[in-house]
Amino acid sequence: VNLSLEQYDPNNGKFALSTGLNNPTGHGWVIVQNPFDTPRNLILSYLATGPPPSIYPKTEITVHPEGNEGTITHQTVLDPVTYDYEHKVHIVLTTKIGLISPG
Repeated sequence: VNLSLEQYDPNNGKFALSTGLNNPTGHGWVIVQNPFDTPRNLILSYLATGPPPSIYPKTEITVHPEGNEGTITHQTVLDPVTYDYEHKVHIVLTTKIGLISPG
């Protein structure tokens, strides 16, 4: 993992995974292993705000087999904004990214 756990709200003890304040490219990676014998869904939860614009950036998620960056199995962009409320909200959204093979 080349992400860091950063405290973004010290008053309430809240943390988030971040590419790091000193990372000018904003790129990061996480290795996800599926210990089961069958493929399993990769599901991510993330903070979002609404109505637009969001205070969080859009995030591109790319999934590929470890050691084979040239093969992309899933790719999506998470847009951390909700249109479901007329008043300001700060919520958690959850999105299915795709299937992760065993191993």
